[in-house]
Amino acid sequence: MDVLLDSVLTDKETRKTQLSQSINELTAFIKEISSEINSTPSDPPTTTTLLNTYNFLLSEKERLLKEADDFIQEFNSLKKLEKDLCHRLCEAEMTIVYKVVPSKEQMKLLSRRVDQLKLVKLRTEVDRLEALRSRHMDALISAAHLHVCQCWDDCFVGDEYRQNFKSLIQNKDSEKLRTEVDRLEALRSRHMDALISAAHLHVCQCWDDCFVGDEYRQNFKSLIQNKDSEKVLTILEKEIITWKGFKENNHEFLLDVVKWCDQFSSFQSLKKRMKEPSVLQNRGGILLKLEKERKQLSRDLPSLEARIREVFLSLCVASPSLASAIRLGSENLNPVDFIMKSWESLQNDKENEKQNDRMPKSAKIIETKPPGALNCGKSLKRPNPYCNETIILRDHSSGSSVSSLLADSQPKQSRVVGNFLKKPGLVKPKIDSRRRSRSVPPGSRKLILSKVVIQENNYPMASKCVLDDINLCAKSTLTKQSVAEVESFFEGFKGNDKGPHVSTFIH
Repeated sequence: MDVLLDSVLTDKETRKTQLSQSINELTAFIKEISSEINSTPSDPPTTTTLLNTYNFLLSEKERLLKEADDFIQEFNSLKKLEKDLCHRLCEAEMTIVYKVVPSKEQMKLLSRRVDQLKLVKLRTEVDRLEALRSRHMDALISAAHLHVCQCWDDCFVGDEYRQNFKSLIQNKDSEKLRTEVDRLEALRSRHMDALISAAHLHVCQCWDDCFVGDEYRQNFKSLIQNKDSEKVLTILEKEIITWKGFKENNHEFLLDVVKWCDQFSSFQSLKKRMKEPSVLQNRGGILLKLEKERKQLSRDLPSLEARIREVFLSLCVASPSLASAIRLGSENLNPVDFIMKSWESLQNDKENEKQNDRMPKSAKIIETKPPGALNCGKSLKRPNPYCNETIILRDHSSGSSVSSLLADSQPKQSRVVGNFLKKPGLVKPKIDSRRRSRSVPPGSRKLILSKVVIQENNYPMASKCVLDDINLCAKSTLTKQSVAEVESFFEGFKGNDKGPHVSTFIH
């Protein structure tokens, strides 16, 4: 029993000692926090137990820690602000060391540091704004000067006045520039119609230089319709500035397009010239030179096309609105499609020429010569039988073989192969055109018998008298008057088997 009481007493003493030690630690911690945050701690009650004192000190510690947290948050915000300012102004940060909570002195020091950095930042911003204002003023003066020059050009101001005015504004006096701008604006308003016409011509020139298509031009013209003169002039001036800037930025591209068009035209003309007979005859001279030029153009054109394609695709990405306005040719194609279409057209022309070369000569003549012009001049090897053949019908009962020969009626025969019937002894094989071209009396028409064909009917062989008449008629030149006399003469012999010989009437 005594041993048990001793152990309980020993345990109580140990716990009392630990509790007293904890109370002392809490008291020291409270004093330290109170001194750092300049706060007065509350004293524990004197007539109380150790356990109540310990609980009181715990609650006091929590209260002080809450106050310290608010203090620490304020310190951290100041520290963060100081860090941002130092980073922006390229300054070194301030180092502050504390145990639990920074002291009020440290807080004041950090606050003064932040205020100093804010002042430095403000001065820097003021200096920057001053520099920005100066640059902005310079830009305004430059813009005003450009505006003045534009107004001078629009109002046709002389060089002497321009030099005198420039000498007055050497110190970049913006007020003088503003006054000059106002004066020129008033002058421009009085000459608005002439200025709009000049600006429109300038816009058209810029469009021509930049290969602007018809669709873009029509849309722009519809945009400036039904608007007052001041707005129209402003829109035209903006359009001039836009395309002048485009021309300056893409000068090489536009030169390449012009160069390609010239070289492609030269390439086409060389192709045509190399097929001329005069060039083909001189194969060692002109043809060799033209072939050399053609090969050089064949090497230059692909490199130009590659550059044009590359720059145009980059323009489509950078400024699609302006790139879409560039059109070439009568079909209003973009440069890439225009190049492809030109080569396709050249290839189609080449294929058509090859097809024409493969066609027979007779088909070419029929295609190229108009109707009625085929037998004008030299006759073909196989003349049209309806144009050049004269038919003699053999009729022994009427004796009118010569009148049938000289009649102007339409032929009623079957097609004959060749120029004559292949029966030797019937007709003369060929008629000499030089012997038939004897002169005739004025006012008469010459009857030319180019060919004589006897129709194959189921008649007996012609008599020798008829054949002599035919040959004699072929050797002679008869006029229409002679033919009429012969016809009237034979009218009286119809029904007779015999008639007078035709040589009676040939003189």
